[in-house]
Amino acid sequence: MKKFNVFLAILFCSLCLSLAFVSCDEGSTGGDSGAGAGTLTITDIPAEYNGKYAYCTGVSLSLNQNIQGFETYNTASSTRALPKISNGKVSLKLWYVSNPVSGTYPDKRYGETETLAGYWYDIFIQENPIRITQGNLLDNNVLVEVKVDNDIAFSKGSATISCTKDNVRIQEW
Repeated sequence: MKKFNVFLAILFCSLCLSLAFVSCDEGSTGGDSGAGAGTLTITDIPAEYNGKYAYCTGVSLSLNQNIQGFETYNTASSTRALPKISNGKVSLKLWYVSNPVSGTYPDKRYGETETLAGYWYDIFIQENPIRITQGNLLDNNVLVEVKVDNDIAFSKGSATISCTKDNVRIQEW
């Protein structure tokens, strides 16, 4: 009986240690935390924007959810790290965001198969590699806004649009 109790105690400690490693969280959502792993890839961006950073925001009307595109989110500073435009291309990880105005952090990665109206999507190109959540667009040094006139078809949360082929307009700020 005593050996059995020792065995159970060792088993219990092993289980607790395993759960501690699995549930460890650093306080940021930088990985793929959700069912989807959606990405919006933008190609054929004019060369003058290479080395700048991109961010996007949109709405899924069918799900009544805000969707934002960036690299990682830091909950402590309420900032989003942005991917750099390189060789006329950038890929933005897409996230569901509960309340983008108040700075609520991303809930999970976007992963739907649906078509979003382009006019519900805004893509910003800016100088800063970090986007301030609660600041206005000028605080983030936005250079241009990319307006998509065509619908964007997502498959499992991912889509690709071209600045030359998809009726895209670049508006200076």
